Amino acid sequence: MSEKHSADVLPGEAPADWWSAKRKAAIRIFRNEGVSGIWRKIGAGGPLEALSRVGDEIRCMQCALICSIWDKRHHTQTSGLIGMEQVSVVGSNKEHGTAIVSISPRMFKFLTRFFPVDRSNATLVDFGSGKGRLALLASTVGFRKVIGVEYSPFAHNIAQENLKNFRAGGDGMSECVFINADAVDFQLPTQGPLMLVFNNPFGLEVWRRVLPNIVSHRKETGENIRLLLSGSMPEVLAPVVQFVRESGHFTEAAQGVSPLFIDSYSRYYYWVFDAA
Repeated sequence: MSEKHSADVLPGEAPADWWSAKRKAAIRIFRNEGVSGIWRKIGAGGPLEALSRVGDEIRCMQCALICSIWDKRHHTQTSGLIGMEQVSVVGSNKEHGTAIVSISPRMFKFLTRFFPVDRSNATLVDFGSGKGRLALLASTVGFRKVIGVEYSPFAHNIAQENLKNFRAGGDGMSECVFINADAVDFQLPTQGPLMLVFNNPFGLEVWRRVLPNIVSHRKETGENIRLLLSGSMPEVLAPVVQFVRESGHFTEAAQGVSPLFIDSYSRYYYWVFDAA
């Protein structure tokens, strides 16, 4: 798939961060209509639903604050949530993608338990790397190389800038590169074992083309391959997990649900597969 858009974002205003937009809307309603306006917005379903919505909003604000502090410390801009309807992409699989949002630092640390113990010759590939936080974090834990693959030029350009700033503040990091490409077109590196990470990944239609590429790579190179599928949307992950299981080319090494971390808006569901 080679179709490309000339602009990083769709015509109109710059992409709006969903969390920031919700916070600004709440402040605007409170200023204009007071507490009664807020209640009309959230209280239609009754007190219990209103409390649940308030709890969700507080957690989102808490996560946004903690991750913005992380960004300031590392001179990056990886926070926020951008809907795919606001940006252009490389290729024609836009409808099968999910929002541009970064994994929380504590969630990343939790998932590292599924990384290979010896990573010195392994490459980690982050499919759907967004603004680059996961790949940047992975570059600090001993992989030979880290590659972020992202089909949104908007997010890819931010990740490139984050890489410059993040590396400037530290040493002892792996080689890290970002590639603006559709996952179905990406050629897996041929040297060494692979750790393939799919965090809040694309839908099943894209997997029908990506998984055969992974299987072919395994047959051609004989290298070890581990898949880590994770995310907050089990309804998206479940059919993908079933597809991987039924392929007959992978054995399931782990599955579960993460703790709820202070910097994460939700628990994560995860599955780990090793190439048979």
